[in-house]
Amino acid sequence: MRGLVGEQNIPNCLGKQPDTGGKYRWIGGLGHELGHSFDLPHPPGCEQNNCMGGQNAYFSLMYVGYAYYSNTYFLPENKQALLNSGFFSQLDLRPFQMFDYDRDRIPDISIWRPDNGVWYNLTSSSNTLQWMQWGINTDKIVPGDYDGDGKTDIAVWRPSNGVWYILRSSNNTFQNEQFGENIDAPVAADFDGDNLTDIAVWRPSNGTWYVKKSATNTFHSFQFGISDDKPVPADYNGDKRVDFAVFRPSNRVWYIYDQYSSYYYTNPKINIKTTQFGTVDDKLVLGDYDGDKKSDIAVWRPSNGVWYYIATSSGLVRAAQFGAKGDIPTPADYDNDGKMDFAVWRPDNGTFFILRSSTDTLQAAQWGLKSDIPTASAFVR
Repeated sequence: MRGLVGEQNIPNCLGKQPDTGGKYRWIGGLGHELGHSFDLPHPPGCEQNNCMGGQNAYFSLMYVGYAYYSNTYFLPENKQALLNSGFFSQLDLRPFQMFDYDRDRIPDISIWRPDNGVWYNLTSSSNTLQWMQWGINTDKIVPGDYDGDGKTDIAVWRPSNGVWYILRSSNNTFQNEQFGENIDAPVAADFDGDNLTDIAVWRPSNGTWYVKKSATNTFHSFQFGISDDKPVPADYNGDKRVDFAVFRPSNRVWYIYDQYSSYYYTNPKINIKTTQFGTVDDKLVLGDYDGDKKSDIAVWRPSNGVWYYIATSSGLVRAAQFGAKGDIPTPADYDNDGKMDFAVWRPDNGTFFILRSSTDTLQAAQWGLKSDIPTASAFVR
């Protein structure tokens, strides 16, 4: 408990040094010991340096994985034992699929028409049209799951008054909230890891992020970035919390502030990662393209239609040509295989082109007019 509140632990043996692993280490340790209280053993053989489950067992929470929390797991037999105890039940804690308006975990082909403020969604579950008038032509679309029902909510942010207008899909009620100024960039995302989208803006004038955390209904501000930067928030470390990040066109460097490891691995430590990648003319299309549950640094180059990304699973740069000059990138996981698909919308003929990563096949669908905005481009910079 001392470790959890940031105090130095007291060694239980004379001559032993305190463990300074940080709060993540202590959360993992608490989980490990609670596991024992529910009769979960160390994996067979591990105490004799011969884990029967190999590395998978070795790095599980009930062995050394506690020291690597949150990058650890329960073994299947541990999960079943906890479920059999009667004290636990299964929950689907997977993040919702962005741009999924019908809750089938597949992003829907969707556009917003500024001319009349109408959202037109072609639902993947039934191939039927949903439409809703929501917003005016000067608004910025900010879709997200603000009510936690697993569906993307239709939402806009109005720069003229700084008000967020959200249509909650769980009960079809209206939410409005004043948050931000007309110079801000909306950066709605799940910054606190509760599977709800947080209302948030980034202010170029002072490089400050302002977030209303849905988990605690509290306000958080953090200075990170300078006026010419572009905000690129995403979960770059796989801890299910979105990290503050910016791309700086002047030097083509991505600056990523790993806020939770900076907090939990303190003493003190500020964890900022920098990577030079892309050109000033690229579109920033971050997402998990390699399926390791971490967002990859990624760009789409309008001049040649090539997608470039750094796969976090390997550290290698990948490239694929998909799209043409004049297209609008609309990346999403359209086949629900855990990987972002390359996708573009072509204004000239109102057609979506999607390269499905699960089968490496092309999907094309005509949807929208030249003046429309594809909702899957809402957070492309």
